[in-house]
Amino acid sequence: MSEDENGAIDEAEIESKRKALEIVARAFGECETAQIPGLIAVGAFLDHIIAHLVSMNDREMTSQFLESLAGKVRQGIYDQVVEDQPISGSIPLDPAGGPNGGNGQ
Repeated sequence: MSEDENGAIDEAEIESKRKALEIVARAFGECETAQIPGLIAVGAFLDHIIAHLVSMNDREMTSQFLESLAGKVRQGIYDQVVEDQPISGSIPLDPAGGPNGGNGQ
């Protein structure tokens, strides 16, 4: 999440993430209602997301971002995710600092 020069978290960003999570949860709910298997639904969402990332960034940056996400999965960051809450320490795709906001993780 973004912080200003005083270290305050950007409340607008948090609210935007909450709204986005609500939209995604509704979309997954529609997939369940349509009896689309979970893995197929997730695969379709990932295909769309990855294509969107590649359209906004180059392939290398997108690859690094996805590798960073894989590292977070291995660390257990997503084990206790509550669907309506933004993930603490979520990884920004920041062109200036790389997929980790330049923190080297």
